[in-house]
Amino acid sequence: MINIVVTCWDALDYTKATLESLFATVHKPYYLTIIDNHSTNGTVEYLDALESPSACTDYHVIHNSENFGPGRACNEGFERSLSLGVEYTCFCNNDLYFQDNWLEILKKCIDKDKNIGMVTPLRPSTRVLYNSKISTASRLKQLGQYTNWQDEIEQYMSKPISQFDLFAHQIIKVNGGGIEYAKCPPDAFSSCCLLVRNSVFAGDGYFADPCYNKYGSEDMDATWVVAQKGNSCVYCKDVYVHHFRGKSIVSNNINREKVIFESNRLFYKKWKPIINTYINNLISNGINVNKCLSGDKGDEYWFLNRLNRDIKFWHDGRFDDLAS
Repeated sequence: MINIVVTCWDALDYTKATLESLFATVHKPYYLTIIDNHSTNGTVEYLDALESPSACTDYHVIHNSENFGPGRACNEGFERSLSLGVEYTCFCNNDLYFQDNWLEILKKCIDKDKNIGMVTPLRPSTRVLYNSKISTASRLKQLGQYTNWQDEIEQYMSKPISQFDLFAHQIIKVNGGGIEYAKCPPDAFSSCCLLVRNSVFAGDGYFADPCYNKYGSEDMDATWVVAQKGNSCVYCKDVYVHHFRGKSIVSNNINREKVIFESNRLFYKKWKPIINTYINNLISNGINVNKCLSGDKGDEYWFLNRLNRDIKFWHDGRFDDLAS
């Protein structure tokens, strides 16, 4: 059994779209835990009145008295998974739109190898192609003004919402399907949609390191923790889940760059020895580190590239360590 944990903070229209899409696309029994991080725009009333579908074995809502951040919200959901005794937790943001049977496909993927600690679907990013010419992240930047979530996704697809599954299969075809084992470091996963094997984190008692008490980096950190424990992180390229990206941040007028900088600074301080060793190994193997950490390419170095853009730990062939 899987406990689906949806974390939400305002952005009610997107929360509704996410849950309605989830209910329509998951057909086997599951638990659902929703963590509301002190929403103030009608979300509380909506969640309390929500009627879950028959496939949902148990529906539980936790209303936080303040916004504790996504990391703690994920941990609250993970604690419920441990109390339920389920094998997997699927973490989801509240701004997603799902391909049919997405969860079953992710579960089949993680079940292929007992060493897989987490698996993530295709989603809009620099690493996922939209077509032969541009990435899905680049496609998002091409969108014009939109009036609601449906208008937004239909612009993105250039198709009506009724053809979302057809669009998802086109993305899967462009990206080759199958599975891809990530190298961590340098790669890292977002927890916007992430299926996790609970036993990997059960000994810690939490999914997200409590040091990340605001927004960002707790999911990247969890990816590297999985790798350090000797487990694998896998891209499942047989399913596409659309992520509208940052809708709670936008709806609350948060300075995203500022909060991401602070969380990235925490990440670098924690992982500095690993990062430095990794980069020194690249140098020893004759790899051009300047090239790896430049631009915004859709390759395995994307996260270190963005981390360096904020923290500036590497500059012109040497360590700067400005984050120390």
